[in-house]
Amino acid sequence: MKKEIPPLLERPVYVGTSGLAMWFVLFYWVPFGPYLYRSEETILFDVPFYLSLGLIIYSTIGLNHWIMFGLRQGYAAWKKTSLPESTLQENGIYGIVRHPLTSLLIVALWSHETLTAGRLMFNVLFTGYALIGTIFEERDLIKHFGEDYRDYARRVPAYLPRLGRG
Repeated sequence: MKKEIPPLLERPVYVGTSGLAMWFVLFYWVPFGPYLYRSEETILFDVPFYLSLGLIIYSTIGLNHWIMFGLRQGYAAWKKTSLPESTLQENGIYGIVRHPLTSLLIVALWSHETLTAGRLMFNVLFTGYALIGTIFEERDLIKHFGEDYRDYARRVPAYLPRLGRG
C-alpha cells in the first residue's frame, strides 16, 4: 500500500529533508584535489556573490518567505485549514527572468576566488541538480497555471534576462 504525503505537507517535508541533506554534505565535506585556480582579486568574485545573495532575498520576498519555505503550508496542515489559491508571480525580478532563485544561486555558487577539484565537482553537481529541478518545477507550473504560464514562459526567459527590448 502506497502512503502519500498530504499535499499541504509536501513543501515543508521537501524543504526540511533537502536542507538536512545539504547540511550533512557541507558538514562532512572534506576538501580534496588541487587548486584549479586561485585569484588574489577577490572583488571580482565578491561583487557578484553579494549582489546575487541580495537579489535572492529580494526574490524570496516576491514569493512570500513563509510559503516558499513551507511554513505556511505546515501551519495550515496543523490547523486543518486550506491555503488561498496561489497566483502567478510576474512582477519585479520575475518579470525579467522566470527562475531568478536558480540563476542567482548558480551565480553565488560559482563566485569564489578559488576553485579546487572538489569544489568544481560540488558546483557541477549542484548546478545540474538546480537546472533539472526547474524542469520539474516548470511541469508543475504548467499543470497549475495552464496557458497563463505558457504565455509567461514565451515572454520571459528562464535563466538569463534578455538584454535590450524583448
